[in-house]
Amino acid sequence: MTEPTPPAEPLTLARFAEYLASQQSVITDRWLLTVRRDTQIETADRIATPELVDHLPRLLQELCSFLRTRDVENLTGDARRDASEHGVLRWRDGYKIDELVRELEAFRQLVASSVFHYRDANSAFDGRLEVSASALVNQFFAEITVVSVRRFMQEQQQFTRSCLQDLAQVREQLGRLTADLNHARDAQHRATTVVANELRVFLESQRPPKGVTESTSRLATFVEQLLEYAELSTIQRTSAVESFDPRVLFSEIVGTCKPVAEAKGLQLLTDCLTAPASVVGNHAIIKKIAQLLLENALEHTQSGQVSFAFSFPDAERWGIKVTDTSPGLSGADSAQLFGVNPIATDASADRGLGLAMARELAKSVGASFQSTTQIGLGTRLEVSLPKLGD
Repeated sequence: MTEPTPPAEPLTLARFAEYLASQQSVITDRWLLTVRRDTQIETADRIATPELVDHLPRLLQELCSFLRTRDVENLTGDARRDASEHGVLRWRDGYKIDELVRELEAFRQLVASSVFHYRDANSAFDGRLEVSASALVNQFFAEITVVSVRRFMQEQQQFTRSCLQDLAQVREQLGRLTADLNHARDAQHRATTVVANELRVFLESQRPPKGVTESTSRLATFVEQLLEYAELSTIQRTSAVESFDPRVLFSEIVGTCKPVAEAKGLQLLTDCLTAPASVVGNHAIIKKIAQLLLENALEHTQSGQVSFAFSFPDAERWGIKVTDTSPGLSGADSAQLFGVNPIATDASADRGLGLAMARELAKSVGASFQSTTQIGLGTRLEVSLPKLGD
């Protein structure tokens, strides 16, 4: 009995599949050239040729197998796996998602053009078979692209989850470190307070010999400043950023310090003319900085004047400026502006802790602190504060 002749359509498609297989090197070379020339696939320029063409032969083989059988369910097997591996490798190579899609599209276009070349060389490959072959090629590459992109997204989601887990761990560690730091600050605050209070009680109970009263008085002032310094951590932790009127703040500070200037016969010059109705910042800390600067100037100026100003030169920053006609310090002694010398014999060298506190507070709110002092010309102190959004 004679065997029936196989249907023409599958045979023709099978021959087209063989043709594609024979064109593997040509298609690969053309694809490589296309990708290298595509300016929107930047990653390809950083990858060696063997790694760049890694899965193309296998993908082409799967396409040929798919065309031979015309069985769509084959896409659930090796072709899907190869597509997934292709997407994973590209992801590890640093490809962007759009680069991978463009790369696969370039491959699809080259294979699709092979349909026309085969048609021109084989008259039996009529219109219906040409349409079928083109549709199957498009279907295959559509599935490949979907699987690769899906794997891309899975890798990205996994990476994101890993980052979120790492971030959660870092936050947990930061929370523990913050708690430990707060405990340490509280312990430091308690210790400083206890020591300063003990010193104050001791000084109050003593009757210093004649001739050391001034030194004892300065030591007592230092103890009071030490107690105030111990409160810095409390101010920094409990104060918050808020909107406030700088003109009101300015008036409060001037009102507090003006009687001191009048008692010493000093002229207090003030300037807050350019201040806006509202700024955003750490009100408590900024107020403390301004008070410390002005109080320091009034304390160390024996005659002349003290100038206190709020300035608003631009939209990014604003400043506090204090100048005085104090004796000033030489270049070698300028560091004593922020030093601690409670037993200094020269009153002009005893600057206490006021400016050290102001500088530390300024640093805590992102402000810059500048000081200039010169013998006979006085001292100028400037704090430049960032303008925060509402």
